[in-house]
Amino acid sequence: MAEDRSITKWFGSNLTVLLSEKIKKEYAGFDADSYSQEIKDNCEGLTYTKRVELHSSYLKRYLPDNYKEWRENHGCIKENIHTIFKEVLIKEGKEKWIGTGC
Repeated sequence: MAEDRSITKWFGSNLTVLLSEKIKKEYAGFDADSYSQEIKDNCEGLTYTKRVELHSSYLKRYLPDNYKEWRENHGCIKENIHTIFKEVLIKEGKEKWIGTGC
């Protein structure tokens, strides 16, 4: 059976790898393993939009309340989650989906 490479499928546990790598460069205390497991356990059957919401809710859970302020005070790259999602779309050859809400 062919691997499902749809954008919805890619925004599951696959995305946790990219996000975790970026976050851990700036915030070593990020619990990437727990974040990844939570997404894996809860994303099956969700739409693309719901998966994005799931990532956002678990990122909020696993990052400190003052993460945005912490980043600014440590001179970290000003990159938001939407920029990272665009990166994923480009990496997957899905540039045409940027800005469509799909």
